[in-house]
Formats: sequence, structure tokens, C-alpha cells
Amino acid sequence: MYTNFSIVMKDGCQGQAPTINNIEGIVVPLPGGRQFKMIPKYLESCLLHRDKIAELKFKCCNEAEAIFDEDNKAETDEYLRLGSPAAEHVRSFGCDLPTFEMAAAIIKFRPEINKAAEQIEGADILEIGSRVWTSCRYNTGLAWFFGGCNGGANSSYFYGGYLAVPVAL
Repeated sequence: MYTNFSIVMKDGCQGQAPTINNIEGIVVPLPGGRQFKMIPKYLESCLLHRDKIAELKFKCCNEAEAIFDEDNKAETDEYLRLGSPAAEHVRSFGCDLPTFEMAAAIIKFRPEINKAAEQIEGADILEIGSRVWTSCRYNTGLAWFFGGCNGGANSSYFYGGYLAVPVAL
């Protein structure tokens, strides 16, 4: 059903072999014909250090609310303000942390993403059981992630070690 996992090159780089530095990303589909781009360069890190969790200024959300949360840019900004290694990583590519919906798509389409990533010099591959952070906060001590053995949504302590995946609309 979904077949467009194309590699988008940066302006002026068309015709070159794709590398992690000359791509805008891999196009990943979302429901309703929407899509986003992701850069296949992952960092396993905490989302936020323990001593900074109490300073987070955005609201908690249950799973139903997280599905509709599209404020990943502002949430990434807030994590960055607090010194998040995950936010620093994605911003080094000019990107944000994934929304709940984007993280679900990354796990769902792992094989297709990996097939495209294999064509990109310097790209990483998502392993079976990979866990991808979302930008969404679950409660005062936990954040949402997707993946693991069951491939579904779950929550974990902010200081857990999961993948920071750079994404952009």
C-alpha cells in the first residue's frame, strides 16, 4: 500500500550519491496522504537527565491525546532548553523529535526505511526491537516511545536509553 520511501536530496545535490550529509531525508507516509522526512542517523540516549525533569513546561498526555499531539517543534525546543542529548542530536540535523504518530510510522515501516537507508552512505539501520522516543510527555516522570519487542506504544523514564530520530515535515 505504501511504496514511497524515496530519498530526498538537498538543493544542489541532485545527481550525487546520497550521503547522510547531502539528503533532506527519507519520505515516510502517514495516514491520509500526509508524510514526513526522517534522517537515518540515530542516537541512543536519554530524552532528559533526571535533574531536569521537574523543569519541563509542557503538559502530560495520555495515549489518546498523544495521537493528536503535533507540537513536536515546541516540545523539542523545550527539551533542548533543558540540555536533552536527544534534542541536541536531532537539532544537529535541523530537525525535531518525532510526534507519537511519526514514531509509530518509523516502527511500522522499519523494513522499508532500512531498505532506503542502505542506499545512503553513513546511514544507520533500525534493528528489530528498536525503541524510538517521541516528543510527548506521558506523566511527570515518563515519556512516550514506540517499539521494542511488541512494536507498540509504551512509556519510560526520561533517562532511559532509546533512539533519537531526526524528523521534519
